[in-house]
Amino acid sequence: MKMKKVNLRNRYGYDTKMYQKNDCWYFNCEEKDNWRMRMNTMTTYSMIDPSGGPQVSIRTKLNDYHPNLPDEQIEQIEYDSIERAFKITTL
Repeated sequence: MKMKKVNLRNRYGYDTKMYQKNDCWYFNCEEKDNWRMRMNTMTTYSMIDPSGGPQVSIRTKLNDYHPNLPDEQIEQIEYDSIERAFKITTL
C-alpha cells in the first residue's frame, strides 16, 4: 500500500505532516517542546496544538488542514508511542 502524506509548514517554520498508514491517519510536527493539548479521557485528546499550529481538533475535517486531505471528520485523537505520532481516527 502506498502511503499518502501531506507536508505543511506552520507559521513558525516547523514542518508538520499528516500521513496515512494502514488505513489510519497520523499527525506529527518537528516542534517537540511546546504543545497545547486537551484530553477527553486518560488516553484520547479532543485537541492538539503544536506551537505555530495547526490546531487539530475532533469534529473537524482533515481537508480543513489541507485541500489534498480527504473530506473525513476527525472522531478521535490518541498518541501512538510506536509510530511516535498522534493517531487520528476518522468517520
